[in-house]
This record gives sequence, C-alpha cells and structure tokens, in this order.
Amino acid sequence: MELALDGEARCRFLFALLLPHHFGGGFDRYPAQSLWLKGWFADRAADFEGGIRVLDSACGSGEGAYQVAGMLKEAGLGGKRCVVHGSTLEPIELFAAAHAFFPHDRDREMDYRARVAPLLAGLENLSCEFYLDSVGTRSSREPYQLVLCNGLLGGPLLHAPDELASAMAGLASRLAPGGLLVAADRFHAGWRLRVPAGKLRELMQANGLTPLEVPEGIAGKKAD
Repeated sequence: MELALDGEARCRFLFALLLPHHFGGGFDRYPAQSLWLKGWFADRAADFEGGIRVLDSACGSGEGAYQVAGMLKEAGLGGKRCVVHGSTLEPIELFAAAHAFFPHDRDREMDYRARVAPLLAGLENLSCEFYLDSVGTRSSREPYQLVLCNGLLGGPLLHAPDELASAMAGLASRLAPGGLLVAADRFHAGWRLRVPAGKLRELMQANGLTPLEVPEGIAGKKAD
C-alpha cells in the first residue's frame, strides 16, 4: 500500500531493485587498468590536439565514465574538445549516472557527487552524455578513439557465442581508425570469467582489431 500511495517510496524501491548495493558499481574498480590508461593518455596527448572521443559502453551507474573525464584532465586535455559518453541498456542506470541520483542510498549519492565534481572541474570543453544503447548493435554515432567495456564480455551476463560475437562486432564498429577497445575481465559480485581471454582476442581479430597486452583484461587496436 505504501508503494501505491507514495511516489518517493516507489522511486526508492525501483532503484534498490535495479541498483542493489551488492551489484557492481563504485569508483576504482579497475586500478591496474586506470593506471595503464593514464599512461596511454599522457603518451598520446599530442595525437589528441583536436580533442578525443571516449565511450564507456555498458557503463552501469557511470563511475567509469567520470573517472575517464578525470584522466583526460590529468593528461592536460582539459582545454581540448573532449567527449565522454556512457551507454547502458538500463534506464535506471542511465538516470543514476546522468544525475548522480541514488534515492535508495543517500550516503552513496553524497559520496558520488563529491567524487564527480572535482573530476569535471576545469573541463570547459567537455561534452559528457549518457544514452541507452546495446553493445551488440551498429552505432550511427560518430566513432570514438577509445571504447571501454568493463565487466561484461565473457562474464555471467554475456558469454553465449552468438551474443558475444555480436557484442564484439558492435564495439569494434564504434571505434575510429587507430582507436582502442579495452575491456576488464572482473565481474559483478566476484563472478568469474566464463570465456577464456584467448577466445576474446580471437573475436577481436575477427573484427579487425590487433590485440594488445594490457593489465586487467584485454585490448585491441583498430587499423589506422
């Protein structure tokens, strides 16, 4: 009865149902990857004089996308035309990410907003957007120099051969020439990788990507 009469209670219930405390999320989930990306941005800063486009695909509640924005700032790209997008299949995740909104967990919401504010400060030319999208579709958007897809490929949520092949093809299609796909292989609630990294690299190669050695997962570069 409370849910029927109280809109705020319904909102809290929906967010608790679809963004439970134990289901992924959080900043600093992939520290080795973050360290590697910081070096990659610093080394390639001169290549991005005109700006850079980054996509965090299957972004969940958005922490990874905001962290990338902070990395661009650290690399001295804050004054360039930077685009950071996050995409997800779930409307609740998208709303939480776009608005730093966690009505079922106000402590998380306060911590999240405190973390995001300095990451975005000083990025005057940043375009930050979250949108609904499936990794297995071809995108009509302008391609990206970097695509992240963490905690999804080959794990408990996406491991069927046909779905995995479609996802890799869709992600590869989002890359600009010379672009990089990076995917960490640690999953929600500690679940384990179900598809060997070698198989994922084979799928990358089948979609025109050259595998690279990276910590904490896999990566592939699209031909220039």
